[in-house]
This record gives sequence, C-alpha cells and structure tokens, in this order.
Amino acid sequence: MGAYNPMSYHNGSVWPHDNALCLAGLIRYGFTGDAQKVAEAVIDAASHFGHRLPELFCGFPRSDYPAPIPYPASCSPQAWAAAASLHIVHSLLRLTPDLATGRAWCSPAIPRRYLPVQVSNLRLGNSRLAMDIRHDGWDLAGLGSARITLIQAPPPPWLRKSDLPWRASINACPRPAAWAHPTYAFMGVAPKHGPAACISSRGERPRRTGVKERRR
Repeated sequence: MGAYNPMSYHNGSVWPHDNALCLAGLIRYGFTGDAQKVAEAVIDAASHFGHRLPELFCGFPRSDYPAPIPYPASCSPQAWAAAASLHIVHSLLRLTPDLATGRAWCSPAIPRRYLPVQVSNLRLGNSRLAMDIRHDGWDLAGLGSARITLIQAPPPPWLRKSDLPWRASINACPRPAAWAHPTYAFMGVAPKHGPAACISSRGERPRRTGVKERRR
C-alpha cells in the first residue's frame, strides 16, 4: 500500500458511507462526542455538494481548503452515499428496539446545533413512532400501541449474550481521540490497539491478529 495521498482512491480520500459506519460504531460503544463530530463534518461537507453526498471526495485538510475538493471520478449520485445520511440520522437517534423482549432503548444524541428536530412516521412493527427532540429534552410517541417498554438510556452494545459474534469477549479499547483526522470527517485510521483489535476470540489482550481470529 502506498503512502497517504489526499487524492488517492483508498489511501487518503473521504468516503461518506465509511464515515457513517464509523459513526455508528462510536455511538454504539459510548463515544458520543466523537460520533457527533463525524456527523457534523459529513453534514458540513454535504452542504458543498448540494446536500447530495458523492461517493467520495478528496482528503485535503479542512484548514487549507474551506470547501471539500471533489474527487474527479466520484459517482454522484450514488446509492450507498445516499444511504449514509439515513444511517447517520438512525445512529444519532439512538432508538434501538428489541421486539423479542418487548423493550426499546432511546437516548437521542443529535448535536445541539441542529435542535430542535422532529422525526415522524418511524415504523416499528405495525406502529408508527414520532420523536420530538429539543434543547431541554425529548419525547417519543407511539410506543403504547406496540406494547413496548421504553428504557430512556443508550442501548447496550449487545442486547443479549447470544448476540455476541464468534463468542467473543469484548476488551476495553482506548478512547479514539488520536484517530481524529484533519479533513472533513473521521477516516477510520486506528492506533495500535484500535477497534479492529478490540475483539479477541479467546479473551486475551487485544492484538492485530484479531480480524483473522474472527474468521476461524
């Protein structure tokens, strides 16, 4: 693999859908502030593309260029780039139902600069939910008809023990402050013991071979 290049397809460009995935992982494991920075960065970038995110754009530092530099061969529109916006909203709402146990967790984490926010017509089974998120709190309507108990807290990383992949044990990961990238959004470049090394199939100290172990 070559060195970092802000105009390289895989070695320096910014991909909105990858950032949406990174944001979802940060939210899932409690790094809310970092996830909000990613969301704001992607939304800021979208404003320079007519609010239609492209497949990718160049990874030049934001301090050097006030607007993101388009990638010459980027597809726009593109399906997974379009889906990134919905994935970001879904992650920031932090609404996680578990119909098998009749529970739903909810603790919206919308950045304050976008409040107030109203979201309606959210489907949950045969019910349709509505959320009203304000600076002083939030309301969720429509759960009564679904017979779901609302837990006003962030959802746990794994709802049930049976959900754990590969019977893995989750080891503590360092705070991802060092992963920040000077471009418009999080680039997913992890330190030595980053997310890719945080799941160990035998419960020992995380290490770089974690990805290979999960495939056994």
